[in-house]
Amino acid sequence: MATEKKVSQRASKLQQAANAQKVSKPAPVPDTEQLASSSRSVRPPSRQGKKALGAFVTQETSKQLKQIALDENTSVQNLVVEALNDLFIKYGKRPIAE
Repeated sequence: MATEKKVSQRASKLQQAANAQKVSKPAPVPDTEQLASSSRSVRPPSRQGKKALGAFVTQETSKQLKQIALDENTSVQNLVVEALNDLFIKYGKRPIAE
């Protein structure tokens, strides 16, 4: 009889442990269309019809570009546009970057 009591107690402890480990169901995942519409931001008029362009450069390059922007009282954006137009001219293309 003592053995039955021990088995019963052990079973009870195992059940409690199993219940404690149960994870609640995760929240349902919204469909892709809902995610896309909720995460879209409205582009300001100055960026409409334009595409972002990025590049990985060294920290030193980034600092130097920012310093030139400060020295010239302009933005990195304007310097990149200027550089792109210079590049277009170099390769015989018309300067169209804005």
